[in-house]
Amino acid sequence: MYTTAGEYTEWHLTPNGWERGTQVTDSGKKIKSSPENRVLTLKYEEHMSSTLKLNTRCEQTWSNKNEEQINKLIAEFGECPCSL
Repeated sequence: MYTTAGEYTEWHLTPNGWERGTQVTDSGKKIKSSPENRVLTLKYEEHMSSTLKLNTRCEQTWSNKNEEQINKLIAEFGECPCSL
């Protein structure tokens, strides 16, 4: 189960590669504007379960809907970084 209290980082795919966006961690929140040239935004989350297991997930929060461009950039720069 995931909660809003979990830590997360937004990752933006751009023609220059993956760019780190807003981050929420135990040490606070760092708000960063989304790049104007982004084609895809994913939110990577980490949450500690009640059994002390680290649960992670990565979900799409925004897309320019140009699947061809998105797939081309993922092929060039790889999948979303799975890190905070």
